Amino acid sequence: MDIPENLRKFVKETINRAKAIEFSSQDPFRAFGFQKNPFEKKVSFDEINILLEKGIINTNLSKIITLIADIDKSRQNNFFLDAVLFGYRGSGVSTLVEKAHELVKNEITEMQNSIIIDAKKNVTIKNLSSQPTFSFNNIINEVAKHDIHDEEIPLVIIDHADYLIDIFVTFLESFKYRFPKTSILFVFSFPAWIRLKSLITTINYTDQFYNSTLPAIELSPLDKKAIYEILSVRLSVNGNIQQPFSSEIVEVIAENSLLNLHNACLLYTSDAADELDGVDLGGRRI
Repeated sequence: MDIPENLRKFVKETINRAKAIEFSSQDPFRAFGFQKNPFEKKVSFDEINILLEKGIINTNLSKIITLIADIDKSRQNNFFLDAVLFGYRGSGVSTLVEKAHELVKNEITEMQNSIIIDAKKNVTIKNLSSQPTFSFNNIINEVAKHDIHDEEIPLVIIDHADYLIDIFVTFLESFKYRFPKTSILFVFSFPAWIRLKSLITTINYTDQFYNSTLPAIELSPLDKKAIYEILSVRLSVNGNIQQPFSSEIVEVIAENSLLNLHNACLLYTSDAADELDGVDLGGRRI
C-alpha cells in the first residue's frame, strides 16, 4: 500500500500533537453534561435566585441581610455595634453569608469596603492538640491589608468564628483597639455559640459583650425538602436533573442526609459509599 509522503507526514505530526496533550483524571460528570463536579462548583446567583423562588432560603437570607443593614444603621448613629449569626453545621451557612454579603455590598454604598475573613484559614495548631488555638494576629493582619488610603472598613464578617472561642475576649479587645470603628459580624455554629455564651458568663464578661452587640440571630436548619431542592438545583442542567441522578435518587439522598447538606454531598462519593454501605440509594450506586 503506497501512502503519499505528505499524507504520512500529516498523520505523524497529528499523532505527535495528540501525544503532547496532558489529561487530568477523568471527570465522570462530564459524560453526563456537567462542566465539572457539580458538588464542587461555586454557587451562582442564578442558583440562589431559583432557591429563593422556591421559598427555600428566603427566611435565612432575609435574616442575614437584615442584620447587616442593622449594623449599617448602628454605624450611622456612631454606635459601631457588633453582631452574631449562628446556625447548624452542614446547612450551607457560609455560602449563604457570602452571597448575602455580596448582594448587600451591591445595594448599600457604605458597605462596599466590608470584607469576609475565614477564621478557619488562620488557625495555628500547637503541639498537635485537638483543640486549635486561633492566631488572632493573622486575622488582624488580614484585615489590615484592606485598610489602605485611610478608607474605613465598615464591617468584617468572621466566618467559622468557632476557632475564636478559647481566646474570644482577647481577640475582641485586640481587634477593637486596632479597628475601633469597624463592626464585626461573627458567624458561629450552633454548639460553638452556646459554648461561647457559657464561657463569657463564667468570666463575668457578659454585660460588656452583650451591651455592645446586636441580638444574636439563629439561622433556620435545613429540612428534607430544603436538602432535596438544593441538590436538585445543583444537579440540574437547563432545569433538568442530569444522569446518573434522578428525582428519586435525590429524594433518597435527602432522606439519608440527616438534614445535613455536607452529608448529602458525600453520599455520591466512593469513599462515602463504604461508610454508608447500608444505605439504599434506590438500587443504584452513585
